Amino acid sequence: AHGLAPDRPETNDTLGWVLASRGANQEALSLLRSAVARGGTPSRRYHLAVVLANLERYPEAVEELRRALRAAASFPERDAAARLLESSEKSLAARS
Repeated sequence: AHGLAPDRPETNDTLGWVLASRGANQEALSLLRSAVARGGTPSRRYHLAVVLANLERYPEAVEELRRALRAAASFPERDAAARLLESSEKSLAARS
């Protein structure tokens, strides 16, 4: 699907999330950034934040998580996003 529609945020998000689930965070990063840039839904922002946190890019992860949580009162990954925000904020504070 991504080969047929490389500019669609849905396919970028799906492929990026699959790559992230396989531990290929660096490869997933550009796809997920593209998906968010073309349609930053809370779920897509959460997916990007997971990859950023896995890459220890906590300031960026925190910002994406805050945007996701502000954007919608409810989305499938909301609880996980809130937990990741707390964890990322702690990791960021520990580095300061």
